Amino acid sequence: MFFDDTRRAEIAARLKAAAAEQNLKQTDLASEMGLTQGTVSKILRGSVKKARLYQDMASVLGIDLDDEEGSELGEVTQLSVPASRDATVMAITIEKGGSGKTTTCVNLAAVWASQGMRVLIVDLDPQGHSTLYLDQPKSGAGLIESLKTRSELSILTTPFGVDIVPGGPQLDELGVLLANARNPITCLRKVIKPLRSSYDIILIDTAPAMDLRSANAMVAADFVIIPAQAEEGALDGLAGLYSALEELREDYPHIQLLATIPTLVDKRCRTHVRNMNELKRHAHLRTTEHHIPRLIELADSFAEHEPIIHFKDSGRGARQYRLVARELLERVGQLAGAVPQAS
Repeated sequence: MFFDDTRRAEIAARLKAAAAEQNLKQTDLASEMGLTQGTVSKILRGSVKKARLYQDMASVLGIDLDDEEGSELGEVTQLSVPASRDATVMAITIEKGGSGKTTTCVNLAAVWASQGMRVLIVDLDPQGHSTLYLDQPKSGAGLIESLKTRSELSILTTPFGVDIVPGGPQLDELGVLLANARNPITCLRKVIKPLRSSYDIILIDTAPAMDLRSANAMVAADFVIIPAQAEEGALDGLAGLYSALEELREDYPHIQLLATIPTLVDKRCRTHVRNMNELKRHAHLRTTEHHIPRLIELADSFAEHEPIIHFKDSGRGARQYRLVARELLERVGQLAGAVPQAS
């Protein structure tokens, strides 16, 4: 959809009037949309070119921009001031498959749950590997239904203290569903928002692709975690993802890269050690001090459907995931002002 100067001015005036009617300040709108107050101010002045941002604000204010009759203030849906966010939401994403993304997602979740935190995984992958790892039935139907109808997400509990919104083959249609939505980039953010008050940490496990699904996950998140194999060409493989993240941050500056975690590292391999050190030399990637080694016990824990701290708590894999989990929470505390506390 394209808005010319005249149309943008009309829409901006309508949005401004609706915000005033609902007693929403620019700071409220900025918080709800994940934008800066300066960007919100530009939208309300009609000086932003991107039609999507006007549509996003219209959605927040309950206005249908295609419904000319809906321009009367009396027909505007009332919206309360956004509730404070409790959960820290982290999207774990990488374009390359086999990088330890799901293993990292599930095992970080299990470590934090073992410390008394309320943890949820949202499995966005049609392969449903996080769901499978936690020995739950794969089905993305609940997530698809929630996105279509704004109904509550179906959540499964597991024996490991981690809750999960299951993934599965039904999520193959997710890309098309998002593309046809009015505000395709913020769909997941909206369905996850009601869950923030029920959890300390929400992890989003994405499919190994940089597409609209992964972009939704990053916009829904406060932080992005990248698990990166210490293989040759690791930096080249991260360039596209980092570029996509920075592009999203232009409109959604709340997103921060929390960490790049070296995964599947074999320290007997000089190439792995060299590439892991190379990752650490690039400050913008925020590579963790601790890494995840390549271990048979981690593969076996997946096969047995038990997170590593339940499968082999005394092993090196459990120890490394505890170290990485602690390092990540310390960073959250530095970047967000408070480390999530166990309940």
